[in-house]
Amino acid sequence: MAGKHDQIAGSLIQDILSGRYQAQDRLPSERDLSTRFDANRGAIREALKKLEFLGFIEIQPGGARVNERSQASLDALGHMLEQGDLPDPVLVDQTLLVISNLVSLAAEQTLELADTEELESIRKLLQPLLDEQCDEERHLLARIELTRTILLTSNNLPLQMIARSLSEQLIPNLSLVAPYADTDRAAYAS
Repeated sequence: MAGKHDQIAGSLIQDILSGRYQAQDRLPSERDLSTRFDANRGAIREALKKLEFLGFIEIQPGGARVNERSQASLDALGHMLEQGDLPDPVLVDQTLLVISNLVSLAAEQTLELADTEELESIRKLLQPLLDEQCDEERHLLARIELTRTILLTSNNLPLQMIARSLSEQLIPNLSLVAPYADTDRAAYAS
């Protein structure tokens, strides 16, 4: 169950992402926020710390100012994707492009570092992607397992961490767009 400060942070994040507060705007004072949310100042401070951690705001003497979205941390992506009935298609495409490039880099490093046994294991993971009779769920699970194995075999810890963070924030939002998306099986097979 979310605490009061989490509810306040969620509301303020929504306000920022919806444009109620623009970049460089000063947020209301702790006192005004306490009144608005019927909360003590401790809960307000905790909520503001969360927004600062996510990079949505910068707390300065005299108050908190809203940052440009580009200043937000990677952990803010999930909040950005949750806006609206469907995730922003441009943001989804950009995130998928970054993940794709991370996996490509991991694959290059895997080819350099992997031994014969690891490479053979990866080759076996390719089989469901080549099978035209493979159902959509099995195809998806095969793609996920292949990606995970390539990332792990690359032994590139920062790359693994970034890819995991992006995936964890993207995947829950993809279920909303799944009915509108088609998997290009020919592209996976090639």
